[in-house]
Amino acid sequence: LYYEDENKTLVQINNASPLRQKLTELIEKDKKHEESFLIVMWEESGGHTINVLNPARKDNIEHIVFDSKFPIIADKYPVPALVLITELIARGHEISKSIDWSIKGINRTIPAIDKKKIKIMKNFMKNDKKALTINKKEYKVSALSDNANNVDIYRLKSADSTLYFRP
Repeated sequence: LYYEDENKTLVQINNASPLRQKLTELIEKDKKHEESFLIVMWEESGGHTINVLNPARKDNIEHIVFDSKFPIIADKYPVPALVLITELIARGHEISKSIDWSIKGINRTIPAIDKKKIKIMKNFMKNDKKALTINKKEYKVSALSDNANNVDIYRLKSADSTLYFRP
């Protein structure tokens, strides 16, 4: 799990504390105590988790504690999420205002010979945290690791696009 800091650098989260702290800071800064947040997490495997959270109160160390009147919906298939989103729209929630429309993506598998794939991945490993120029466009390379610190996904980020791919 990662979040993007103010400098657009990815920060890996191995436990809940940094994420909770970051959410608390953002809610305090933007004075969003009365807002509801639609939280959606997509898993690489194709599953997802979705819920509506409300900042309820602060705990004894000043972190915001969230509550929800809905059960967590998690599933490999999109039907439960679609049902929940449809119900929220029917109740008058303006979901489109809460969506980051800059996020666009495609899912494409590119066949490769193993030796060629290994060579490509080693080159990306060497360029982690560096900038690459492809067709006159600059991309920052980031290797994203799992909790065992194995590179799981690479991210190429330019000023106007982001590309994710797996080794």
